[in-house]
Amino acid sequence: MLTAIVVLHLAVHDANTGLLFYETQRVMPSYATSIAACRATGVEKARRLTAVYRKTYPNASANVDCEWRRGGSPIDPA
Repeated sequence: MLTAIVVLHLAVHDANTGLLFYETQRVMPSYATSIAACRATGVEKARRLTAVYRKTYPNASANVDCEWRRGGSPIDPA
């Protein structure tokens, strides 16, 4: 039986230089069984992280993406 999971991709970078500050891929918890729930969680985390990086890099920006993966994902749950 194949199991579907939702994976959050989150990256924070400098919009001027493209310098990558932070990047992660995480399996969402069992309560986040939809792409919409994943995006809402990702946007919240992205806003907090971006605020931290903007103290030093005013043009810090974040990218949030969510996707379904079917069984056998190489990503460890976080």
